[in-house]
Amino acid sequence: MSVLIDTGPLAAVKLSRDKHHARSQRLMEEAMHGKYGNIYVSDYIFDELATLLMVRSKRKDISVDLGESILSSRFIELVCVDGGIFKRAWEIFRQYDDLTLSFTDCTSIALMEDIGIENIMSFDGEFDKLGLDITRVS
Repeated sequence: MSVLIDTGPLAAVKLSRDKHHARSQRLMEEAMHGKYGNIYVSDYIFDELATLLMVRSKRKDISVDLGESILSSRFIELVCVDGGIFKRAWEIFRQYDDLTLSFTDCTSIALMEDIGIENIMSFDGEFDKLGLDITRVS
């Protein structure tokens, strides 16, 4: 079993005013205690997270703090989008005209397919509409 953590839950953990703050803290604690198996974050999610935290908080140190926590974590594996994953993500992005999936979301789907990640921790309901063999943890 494994889980890819999306930007929303990661950001909400650091932003106490976020409406998902308490739920994100609970989900992250469960993840760190092994409830979802191996934990992954992609480089695209990391990029999106660092930018989002800096913009919302107006403080770069908050982005740096969480980024360092992810990079030094013994529980979280950072996975990178390579050329093959990028091409698959572009196919997914083009395929779903009726959904508002970001390109980062599409890289997440492509990584999950490639690595065999069964779960995504996300507040984005668009993942539920894909009809894929993944479970959204929220």
